Amino acid sequence: MASSSAAERSQADDKLRHRRGEQVVLTFSGQGMGNFVNGCVIIIFMAIFGMTGPKLDKTASRNVLMIQFAVGAAVSVFLVLWRYFKLQESKVWEQEKKDFEEVTEKELHKSKRFMTANAFYNFWPRLTATSLAWVVNDFAFYGNKPFQSTFIALLYPKAH
Repeated sequence: MASSSAAERSQADDKLRHRRGEQVVLTFSGQGMGNFVNGCVIIIFMAIFGMTGPKLDKTASRNVLMIQFAVGAAVSVFLVLWRYFKLQESKVWEQEKKDFEEVTEKELHKSKRFMTANAFYNFWPRLTATSLAWVVNDFAFYGNKPFQSTFIALLYPKAH
């Protein structure tokens, strides 16, 4: 969603139109900064709770995680509320919405089944490639999570 927003901003502004890729990359850099700040928040709260030695307290660890998630939730709620109450829709999005409504009015006489079949007929290679990419990504990412503690135990046998 963030990259779509960056692409819309660059499309709406003539000066930024030839820098569209740069805007999208900067958006992903911002997400990387969010990950970095999240790590810093965890380290700060670990220091506050005195978890800097070789042994970690279970209660303090739980408190650090709860506070870290609370900080993330607070930021997320703030952004949702700001988006809902303050941010205006882009001109590009409004134009696309108007175009979509015009096309939809012309296509109302066609059945939903026809529209779905037509989409699959024309876009099946893209749909297949995208679906497979997501499956492979999910398999690689989530497949490692159940065994994460096993990997950590093998790498650091003295860590408990």
